[in-house]
Amino acid sequence: MKELMKYGMIFLLLATLAASVSAIDTITVTQPPKIGATWPIGSTQTISWTFTGTPETVHVILMVPNGPPHLEIAYPVPVQLGSVTWTVPATLAPGTGYYVLVIRSPNEQDPPRDNSGPITITALPPCTYDLGVSIDPETQSVAYGGTASWTVTVTNGGTCDLNFVKVSDVNTAVVADTGCSTNVGILPPGTKSYTCSQANVIAPFKKMVVVKGQDNRGVFYSATDSASVLLVPCNPAITLSGTPASCIIHKGGACSWSVTVENKGDVALTGVAVSGSVCKKSVGSLAVGGKSTYKCSKSGISTLGLLTYAIKATGSACGLSVSASDSLSVLVKPPMHPTR
Repeated sequence: MKELMKYGMIFLLLATLAASVSAIDTITVTQPPKIGATWPIGSTQTISWTFTGTPETVHVILMVPNGPPHLEIAYPVPVQLGSVTWTVPATLAPGTGYYVLVIRSPNEQDPPRDNSGPITITALPPCTYDLGVSIDPETQSVAYGGTASWTVTVTNGGTCDLNFVKVSDVNTAVVADTGCSTNVGILPPGTKSYTCSQANVIAPFKKMVVVKGQDNRGVFYSATDSASVLLVPCNPAITLSGTPASCIIHKGGACSWSVTVENKGDVALTGVAVSGSVCKKSVGSLAVGGKSTYKCSKSGISTLGLLTYAIKATGSACGLSVSASDSLSVLVKPPMHPTR
């Protein structure tokens, strides 16, 4: 009886092992196709398959022409994933006759497996290099004290990476400006853009950017571009008027005026103020076409005769000062009822 139980356990173990070994029934490689494919060195490829049976792990192998050696692409891979991606290494020799094998275990006798069609490995074409830079807009106008903004685009028009790419900003105005400088580093084929700006523009200038980089051989490349910055036309103007222009009073009386300050230019004015011995006032800012009217007076005037008071309005815009003047007159007559 014991012998019978012993052999029964062995039979059960073998049956379980056999079931485990045959869990995957079939594997079918769907990519690369059976008709074959071409893989350039450095390209990223997708290898995919279908299967039937219970999920297990598989090996994904690149078989090299004329038998071994072979290259293990991925292991262990759950068969139910159905695909892996792989970048063709530069160590592979260009040629034909390669193929992909998806197999449960290379060490089994007749395991579930399938392979792709023939694969041709091709060499990378020789590298080409071309470095360029542009700064846009090419021309812009900003208000005095305003901010100029640009988009800088660095272009690698070649087929291989450029290294140590750096953009330097050269401001041909008064001082050097690093506002558009940047360290790009490695620049693959294509473009990279960024924005930059310069505040407090008070004079026209030209912005120039220079890009430099080098290839894998250490050869340097460079390019330049420039953009112009202009100032928006600035023609500040101010007017001043007081009414009445003159008044008649008796000694000791008072005279009242209405004073108007107006912005007649094409830019806003700041720091607008009226000065003089009468009608002084701090107006502040005046928009284009804006005006300020206020009342003022002088009382207790005791000097007889014709008196003239000068008033002056001042303001500034885009680094320029403007002014306007007017005069107010008072005719002072003797008192109506002189003291006896």
